[in-house]
Amino acid sequence: MEIQKQHFCCRLVRSLMEEHCVDQDPRVEKPCAGYACYYCRHAEACKAGETELLYIPRQEIRQLVTEESAYIFDFDGSSIDRPS
Repeated sequence: MEIQKQHFCCRLVRSLMEEHCVDQDPRVEKPCAGYACYYCRHAEACKAGETELLYIPRQEIRQLVTEESAYIFDFDGSSIDRPS
């Protein structure tokens, strides 16, 4: 995903992606795109460009998340900002 994000500003990345026929991932413009995609409930739909929802974590990772970050399990897909 980090390489995909460089497509917009790096001529080398852009030319390599074009040379190897790598399409731009539709998730690249989302603020949550990156490692969080691996733990997101709708990763496949997002990768296919079928949803505009932002990161919603899968429940399977709950035991891995620290208490101070547990607020992520309240995400509804509309924001990835920490609740106030």
